[in-house]
Amino acid sequence: MTLAAKLEKYDEFANIHDAGITTLVLEGEEVPFVCFIEEWVEGSSLADILKENSRDVTVAFLKAYVSNVSRALYALQIEGLRHDDFHDRNVMLTDPIGPGTMSERKVKIVDNGSLKEANLPLHKEKDD
Repeated sequence: MTLAAKLEKYDEFANIHDAGITTLVLEGEEVPFVCFIEEWVEGSSLADILKENSRDVTVAFLKAYVSNVSRALYALQIEGLRHDDFHDRNVMLTDPIGPGTMSERKVKIVDNGSLKEANLPLHKEKDD
């Protein structure tokens, strides 16, 4: 929650509203889970757009997408953070407000519960 609070001032990130630890019973065994309640983003993931609506991926879309994601990555750098789970299913694009492509959409990075300080070692093969 402390790390996520650093990103609240950036529109490119979904805000985390609350977090806690809970226990779920799975196959008769109690398993602890860390749970986050995050801002709901009405839209589609980049993965879904590429799979289901690839005709929407125009030059204008790509230009706006790269600009938005670059701002998000720069915000992480400024704040000394890593998303640590950055992939096409965690990049949401809000539904368009009207006809057109990316100009009416916003990029929102979701699943921000894996945020780490940038100086910590990587646990995954690829960095943000």
